[in-house]
Amino acid sequence: MKRIVSVLLVVFLLITSLCVTSFAEDSVKVVINGVEQTYDQMPVIVNGRTLVPMRGIFEALGARVQWIDYSKTVVGSRDRKFIKLKLGSDEVAIDGVSQKIDVPAQIINSRTMVPVRFISEALGEKVEWDGNTKTVYITSEYIDNVAISDKLAHLPSTMHRPVPTEFKRSNSLDDLDYFETKSTVDDDYLSYIVTKPTTIVEPEYFLTMGTFGKDGNIITSDTFGSAEVVDVSKENIGVNKALRVVTSEVPASSSSHCWSLGQPIKDKYKEGDNVLVAFKARLTEGGVAGNGTIYTQIQEITSGKWRKLNFQKINIPSEWVDIYIPLVMKDGFDDVAVRFGYCDAPQTVEIANFRILNYGPEIAGDYKLPSFDGFLTKELEKDAPWRQEALKKIEQVRKGDFKVVVKDENGNPIPDAKVTFDMFESAFPLGTAISSWISTDEKKMEQFNSWFNGSVIEHAMKWGPYEANMAAGQNGARMQLEGAKKLGSIYNRGHVFIFDYPVTPSGTVLLPEDLVTNMKNKDFCDLRIRGWIDQLSDDFAGEFKQWDVFNETFGHTTEGESIYGTYGADYYKEIADWARAANPESELMLVDGANIYSYYERWKNEIATPTFKAGADLDGVGLQSHFGGTYYSPEFSNMIYDYIVNELNADISITEYTVTSTDVNYVANFTRDFFINAFANEHIKGIWLWKWFQSSSYMSPVMTDINGNMLPAGEVILDLYYNKWWTRNAQATTDASGEGKVNGYYGNYDVKVEANGKTKTVMAAFHKGYDNVLEITVK
Repeated sequence: MKRIVSVLLVVFLLITSLCVTSFAEDSVKVVINGVEQTYDQMPVIVNGRTLVPMRGIFEALGARVQWIDYSKTVVGSRDRKFIKLKLGSDEVAIDGVSQKIDVPAQIINSRTMVPVRFISEALGEKVEWDGNTKTVYITSEYIDNVAISDKLAHLPSTMHRPVPTEFKRSNSLDDLDYFETKSTVDDDYLSYIVTKPTTIVEPEYFLTMGTFGKDGNIITSDTFGSAEVVDVSKENIGVNKALRVVTSEVPASSSSHCWSLGQPIKDKYKEGDNVLVAFKARLTEGGVAGNGTIYTQIQEITSGKWRKLNFQKINIPSEWVDIYIPLVMKDGFDDVAVRFGYCDAPQTVEIANFRILNYGPEIAGDYKLPSFDGFLTKELEKDAPWRQEALKKIEQVRKGDFKVVVKDENGNPIPDAKVTFDMFESAFPLGTAISSWISTDEKKMEQFNSWFNGSVIEHAMKWGPYEANMAAGQNGARMQLEGAKKLGSIYNRGHVFIFDYPVTPSGTVLLPEDLVTNMKNKDFCDLRIRGWIDQLSDDFAGEFKQWDVFNETFGHTTEGESIYGTYGADYYKEIADWARAANPESELMLVDGANIYSYYERWKNEIATPTFKAGADLDGVGLQSHFGGTYYSPEFSNMIYDYIVNELNADISITEYTVTSTDVNYVANFTRDFFINAFANEHIKGIWLWKWFQSSSYMSPVMTDINGNMLPAGEVILDLYYNKWWTRNAQATTDASGEGKVNGYYGNYDVKVEANGKTKTVMAAFHKGYDNVLEITVK
């Protein structure tokens, strides 16, 4: 959804750069690798420096060119290096570092002219000047080694990262790992969750104060069975005692044989608090097909209507399982009970470590309370039909035909040439959030270099931290970005322009205090917000594939404290226009948290639809995808994807993937299927993890544990991305017309041609949406 004026400008520049006129004999010449260049505006000498047309020299050297009309800035980029010039300025920024030049970029005969030596040397080329012939000679190894053609995508990087090459499984799409799992989460997580809870019901209370009676007396047996406290110290589950409840007869009324705790949480919470009911359970006898059933309930009793805040069926398997029930509290819902008689057959169930935890009104960050009701889904199983359909789609949307045309130096086709296509980088971003460790932690740097081709700065580009750091003469965001680029990151995301609430529970300033103070003064907001967008955009002009324009609007719409809550979707449209003007070629994103999955209808109706309907010039939606123990099926995810694509006309990025669980097998199974389903959707433009590693304060690792050792989900991700979705050593033999073809995954390739006793290898980018025809001359 790029603005029409930007498209017309690009077309105009492309057309004019192709016009060729003859030069006078005494004109300045530019020769690149022996080929004299022709431009529609002759090179000129100004103050002893040779200036050449900007687009012509950048493209001749294989660089991508972006023109930002709003700030009169040109950005040339090649091989992870960005050169930024502003018209009339004597400063040039190379990867954010400014330096003086003798002659600034300037307009001559309606053409933007730039110093040829400076540009060429900034890209690493060798430049020589012959004063006698007024000729600039440029020698470029890059041009010899990289295919530059309008039939191919621009090659974003020549780096060959040390990607994984050895795997336990074959590269067949359906040769997948499946892991046995008992639960989606385990109890260790609760000790590490970011927001520390208050225990409002202790395990001992559940064991000693529960009753089958209704008059306040503690009664441990009734017509339908009995309860007793038993020793489970030998079970190695972290606690010594459990409540064993025998249901010898299934009652006619589900409310019978009910273990009541009374009102133990009265006055221990406020409306809106996040509360978690957590316990361990197992079936020791009876049940149906090896499973028992109970119901948990929290209700109000003062109205006499027995309204339920929670009334949930829980499946109890024969081995210990951790049950988690997250709730958002309402006033007056104080009565707590467990219905053991709500079952299908006589059973004996043991409950251990039952407690209720209050996490307060807001969980820090995007973390979710775990949720698991004991039921494991069949969609994770090996023969799930949805998966076979997804694997077929992957072949259709992530692969293409790549053609090579081999000729000799006279332009004649060479038949029977052996051509090998070997992929060294994927066109699909696999990224992660980064912070200061990107330049300091050798182990993480090594893993990042091997596993990821994309990054998003976790913290340092948010409004409050960025302004504070710049005021202190520091630019942590720049240092982190350069650290990631050095390690091979090419798909980088800017995070973030508007994080739409004042401050996080941990104290991070997201909206400046002066903006919040003047939130209802729109003129002030216009100047402050646009100034911030202009500054951040200019500091990183042209460097980000995607920009997060808005982040976590849902749940933060209080008038006077958030921009959306104060001005609504129409103002988001204005802000998106400002972001577009400053970043005409970046993909602009509306990003929101894990609540997209939890509160899909509300998020859709309250945030997404109004923002896009208002005309906000956005290209996509970022799904932060922090998952707890709640299982979200591929069908549910696809419903969200279809809404974004079909109703919003937008693409999708998975921006902060995590799974809140220390059951590493469940994480692996869920990750396997989530990645397969996402990769099968052509509108999903990349997956970025939040953190792949475990630290002492973060208990949701995906790929490695606290010591950096690989976890099952890590093996799954690497097998999918670098084995299943990778093309290695695909071969073709040219026909009589010198043409050969292979089918492979979109990405960047080494293409080696062996013909007539000679070998030539070039790098080429075969990406979706291009002709993907590579011409190679073997001399």
